Amino acid sequence: MAQLTIYLDDDTINKIEKAAEDCHSSVSKWVRENLKKVLENDWPDSYFNIFGSLDDTDLSEPEEIDPGNDIKRDNFEVPS
Repeated sequence: MAQLTIYLDDDTINKIEKAAEDCHSSVSKWVRENLKKVLENDWPDSYFNIFGSLDDTDLSEPEEIDPGNDIKRDNFEVPS
């Protein structure tokens, strides 16, 4: 497995160490897994080329719903 050396500021490394600890993981494993997630390409080829290609101008924002029409919710007491 290849190795990589990177330089991070103290705040960033502290956050990474905390995140790895919270996941019960080593820093190396946490960084490797999160880099893989970021670099994975889950989108089909040319997926992002479709944005802006829709010529339909009939799209409109939906009408605002009146929150006063909500059903009254039950009040639950929190045990002390």
